[in-house]
Amino acid sequence: MSVLKEETIKVPTLKADGSNWIIYKSRIELAAEAQGLRGYLTGTKVLPWHPQTGKDDTWTPNKDKQKLIDEYDKAEPEWTKENAKVKQIIAASTPDTLYLKFHSLGSAHSLWEALASEFAQHSGIVAIELRRKLQGVHCGEKADVRAHFSKMELMRQELASLGQLIRDSDYTAILLGSLPSTYNSTISSLCISAKMNYRTITPQIVKSSIIDDYDTRHAKSGKPSNTTANDDVAYSVQSKKNLLCTNCSKKGHMKENCWAEGGDKARQGPKGRGNHKGKGKGTEKAAKAAEKDEEPDGVWLARVNDEGWFVELADEVTPDLIYDTEDTYTKTFSHALLAGENLDSSERMELFDSSASRHMSSYHNQFIDYKAIVPKSITTADNHTFQAIGKGDLMISIPNGKAVTCIHLKDVLYALKMGITLISISKLNTAGYAALFRDKCCQIFSDKRKKLGEVPLTKGLYCFKSARKPFVGLAKASDALTMAEIHARLGHLAPEAIRKMLKDRTITGFTLNDAHSTMGACDSCKYAKTMHKPIGKFRDPPRHEKLGDEVHTDLWGPSPVQTSTHSWYYVSFTDDYTRYTKLYLLKLKLDTFDSYLSYEAWLSTQHDTKIKHLRLDCGGEYMSEEFTKYLKSKGTECRVTVHDTPEHNGVAKRRNWTLAERVQAMLHASSLPKSLWGEAMMHTTWLKNCSSTC
Repeated sequence: MSVLKEETIKVPTLKADGSNWIIYKSRIELAAEAQGLRGYLTGTKVLPWHPQTGKDDTWTPNKDKQKLIDEYDKAEPEWTKENAKVKQIIAASTPDTLYLKFHSLGSAHSLWEALASEFAQHSGIVAIELRRKLQGVHCGEKADVRAHFSKMELMRQELASLGQLIRDSDYTAILLGSLPSTYNSTISSLCISAKMNYRTITPQIVKSSIIDDYDTRHAKSGKPSNTTANDDVAYSVQSKKNLLCTNCSKKGHMKENCWAEGGDKARQGPKGRGNHKGKGKGTEKAAKAAEKDEEPDGVWLARVNDEGWFVELADEVTPDLIYDTEDTYTKTFSHALLAGENLDSSERMELFDSSASRHMSSYHNQFIDYKAIVPKSITTADNHTFQAIGKGDLMISIPNGKAVTCIHLKDVLYALKMGITLISISKLNTAGYAALFRDKCCQIFSDKRKKLGEVPLTKGLYCFKSARKPFVGLAKASDALTMAEIHARLGHLAPEAIRKMLKDRTITGFTLNDAHSTMGACDSCKYAKTMHKPIGKFRDPPRHEKLGDEVHTDLWGPSPVQTSTHSWYYVSFTDDYTRYTKLYLLKLKLDTFDSYLSYEAWLSTQHDTKIKHLRLDCGGEYMSEEFTKYLKSKGTECRVTVHDTPEHNGVAKRRNWTLAERVQAMLHASSLPKSLWGEAMMHTTWLKNCSSTC
């Protein structure tokens, strides 16, 4: 007897930055479809409606309703089980941070929609950056074109997975533009041949022609053609220690740089090197020639960025970039902590780490003498990386009792995607400072054993948080600015908040002019906070002079408590001339149309008049096709108010408000149950119609 095990569904894990969202989305949809559960993902498979929903305990189902209840009891466990399967597929393939953010959502469809709204727009940004990098890749003069084309094809496929398809004509132009000038003759011949034969140059033709030319050159020079990515010097930093000379069988160089007999640079080596006569007495000219001709280490350099793409820095490095050769890592903290995911946007954090090799920070505006560097990776404890793109000096303030002490940190790396400042204890020690961990705090001392500050132990971390200091702009420390100027430079921050920040010293770089420490109303703030045009406080046009010329109507509900007659709503009709109100209790919103017919019949029979204008809001109970057709057939004009502007229907809205207040007062004074609100509402309406002041 064999037991069939349920097949495990494997989908790629969604990255925290959403860079693989498109491919992840298609894999999840395919996995759900393979299990017959796609409807739970798209929302077409919903939980059946229970007939007892909205009914009270006294409701008794008839035969047809009981049948629906039985069907619901059978379908609900199956729906819950299958919905949980789809949620499990999504939860097992998302990072913990994303799962904790959306795990409270009930259905798989709502969870899927939340993820889509989170990363759909971000994927577009990633695609734009990826395309820019694809167009910026260049192949070196001595690079392996096979590896070069493989990298570019991989980037093209990644763009396709993000929904950015590159046409063959555009991709052909990108391939030709990425090649060095040594292939210009091949490219020219290719273009002439295509023109004469009326053919279109495709990416396949470009690749095969350039690879053939590359193989021919290496065959003539006697050098093997590199076919693997591991040997691609254009995309990896290759040490000379791994090179093997085919002439002298020694490591560290190639035949073209060999000084031994038979090498291309025989008798050109410096003193004591090479098997030539004179025991190494090379001439000064030969030594200079060797120094000039030898290819130095690191001519071909590359880095790996956060998306995993290899980006060539080229053999001519930009002079503005500085190389930083020290190792950079932290063996204690994870990527999520260093990214500051748990910090508020108004907070900044300084974290002390004994296993960090360098000082690091993401607060660019705090650097004193910032300089750009060749990008280098910062490795975290969970093997994720940040990219450091600059370095400089940084001033930090350490709490020391009620005061603070400023410390000058040198050679601090700037990592854009980090969210905190990481301070290396080893670098502090090298700079002459000392750290003592005692009494649940980290005490920092100067080289003269003077205590500079204490960093408390908070949730297992030696760190302290502070408010981000806004950068005022072009103001000098000696400049005295008016409150209006500071208000504008700080993004129209409230004057009270500015005064508090000045008092707490959480903002620096300027002083407040005492003569102009206050300001009037800001016209720009008024404009930004205006939600709609001002609504007049006086009626325009004046009230009508005949009964039925205009009727104001509005629906109220649902009530939190059902009446004794099972009503949840009521609708009111108020005549504009007499202000007489008729009110009808409703069980459903759909009964609004029937109530209008009753009111129209009452008005026609008792007062021999017709409704000329009906003023109402955009509620769905009034905008049904049946209601609209009936009003047209009777010649009644609909005066619909602007959406989200209840002031335009003020007569009906205010009437409902007044009636509701009086009903609450009556029930409270009489201590009657709230379920009698319907009877109280009808009585209040009768009293209102009898009162001359209403």
